[in-house]
Amino acid sequence: MDMNGLSEPPIADKLFELGRPEVREALRHAPEISGYVPSLRRALEEGSSLEGRLAQLERDSVRNPDRRTTLLSIQQYLGEVVSRTTEKWWSASAGLTNYATLVDFLEDSFSPSSIVYVSFNYDLLLDRALRCHQQSPQESITPSGAQLIKPHGSINWRQEVLNARVDPGSGLGPRETVMELARREGLQPGRIFLIDPTAHGDSFPWGTVGQPEAYAPAIAVPTDDKDRFVCAPDQVRALEEAVQAVTHVITIGWRGQEPTFLNLFANRNDFFHVLSVCENREAGEATLDALAAGGMLKDRHSSTHLRAAYSGGGFSPFVRESGALWEFLTDKGPSISFADPAGARMGLEPTT
Repeated sequence: MDMNGLSEPPIADKLFELGRPEVREALRHAPEISGYVPSLRRALEEGSSLEGRLAQLERDSVRNPDRRTTLLSIQQYLGEVVSRTTEKWWSASAGLTNYATLVDFLEDSFSPSSIVYVSFNYDLLLDRALRCHQQSPQESITPSGAQLIKPHGSINWRQEVLNARVDPGSGLGPRETVMELARREGLQPGRIFLIDPTAHGDSFPWGTVGQPEAYAPAIAVPTDDKDRFVCAPDQVRALEEAVQAVTHVITIGWRGQEPTFLNLFANRNDFFHVLSVCENREAGEATLDALAAGGMLKDRHSSTHLRAAYSGGGFSPFVRESGALWEFLTDKGPSISFADPAGARMGLEPTT
């Protein structure tokens, strides 16, 4: 899709495409990855997955301290690319996004307090649709009473580094202090704070002039074996509670590759309904298989477990097909709606 000449925000492997000015600008602000990106791009062109390559980078960082600064710089880079591209997209659309349409339907049809949105994205498109993009990272309740939980972090968050202190006499600024500490011994993450999502490059608030505290981007590096959440403990507790109460799950463009999240369903012995919205039936079925393999669905083929895969045409057809969505949610129980960048191109076609 192209909107007034503006390409939609990049996802997955496209996050490192040099044809975008936002990518080139973000690379200039992340010098620690300049030597890594060419080999990463070659691997992606040869068919490797971004998540697989970054998982290997995390493993390499255990024996190679310089790789720890590479990972930290990638967090900064991803935050800047996602922020620049999605903010342009939101502005060009005047806020008339598919997320806004979906939120309007769900919260007009059901009590907002019964809805939990779980987004594995860093961007603020869903946050803006819910009018909660400026609230505390500790808070999951939106103005309408629904909940938004972001287990993998957000472009408008930063995380305190507990073992870092900026020494004015050292000649190192906040960013250099954090990078040097990452290289030397690793970072001890602390509380998460709200920041201006348009702060990029040298202006990213790694710290405050004259203050000893230092911070890092609160963004999870996308790997294929994600083993932790990057969000406030209050959000984790809210997610754990929602998982135990959910009766309907809608996944949009999600591949079911978050084992830490899937493990939260391990104690569920009852059945709940799952709707997988993907670009085609094969992808939808693959998602359901991934949920079963991850332990989220105990018996995917049970006759007492309603499951459906929908596809075709994009997120726009999906949100327009409110009748099908309504039929899926007829029980009017608590529902979880997943958002994913790929969801912007996914739609609705019932499988048989």
